[in-house]
Amino acid sequence: MKKILGGILGIGLLGTILLFGLGSRVESEIDKGADSITISTIQKMQPPVVFPHKNHQDMLSGKCVECHHTTKEGEQTVSCASCHNKEGAKVVLKDAYHKKCKDCHQKEATAGKKAPTKCNECHKKS
Repeated sequence: MKKILGGILGIGLLGTILLFGLGSRVESEIDKGADSITISTIQKMQPPVVFPHKNHQDMLSGKCVECHHTTKEGEQTVSCASCHNKEGAKVVLKDAYHKKCKDCHQKEATAGKKAPTKCNECHKKS
């Protein structure tokens, strides 16, 4: 009887560990997003930007709200275009990218860190 009860408890404990371990792994995979994102839908004069998303996540220690400013802690982020590409948006997508990216890059460069601040450093010709 003790062996049966021990086996049931062991299986229950193992199941709980696997369930919570799998759940947190799936959640972290969801939160990661793409390693890089090619921004190519708004260019008229400049080449597309290959945005190193994972590098920015690492630099910001996963503080997604720095860029995804409407996201609350623990929420799934949405793309910039989901808000800034809508009819009647306060800030259109191109301006949102330029404002958010350029301001941060200028701040980083002023602090002596390497950050692109010229058009052709993000809009690279193939």
